[in-house]
Amino acid sequence: SEMQSIEFLVSIATQTEATHFLLSIDSPQDDIRAIDVGSNEQVDIRDDSLGFKITGALGAGVVGIIDPELEASFLNYPNPFGQNGRPTTFFRYNLEQASNVTLRIYTLLGELVKSYQFDATDPQGLVGVHSDEILWDGTNESGQGVLNGVYVAVLITDSGKAMTKIAIAR
Repeated sequence: SEMQSIEFLVSIATQTEATHFLLSIDSPQDDIRAIDVGSNEQVDIRDDSLGFKITGALGAGVVGIIDPELEASFLNYPNPFGQNGRPTTFFRYNLEQASNVTLRIYTLLGELVKSYQFDATDPQGLVGVHSDEILWDGTNESGQGVLNGVYVAVLITDSGKAMTKIAIAR
């Protein structure tokens, strides 16, 4: 079969302050490689904070830039959710230090719909970017599906809180 390719050019300035970012592309394993445009050589990707290096193929995932600040990093995806093969939504956030984490989902009238609580030692409370560890299936605490509409998610950590709106469209 004929090979097809799509090129993504990620330009990172040498004097940038953006030190926390995630770039991943939804693709089968071993399909994606990082190549230096100038030399056409494969490059290694490393994470100095975690002490590991990726050589060769990159993993699959979702494309996104993550701001290290809690308020800027907190969002849910997909949004809206509830139809067309998207029955759940995931919450994304960044923790700069291990923290107890509480996520509460409210109606626009302030009624509590669902609540999640995690300790600083749980995966959801560890330092770093969290992309798929908390998911909501659009049900309340009793397991009943909630109505279509807009809801508010509040993330509370030891260092602050953040809010985002969630839309359900079934």
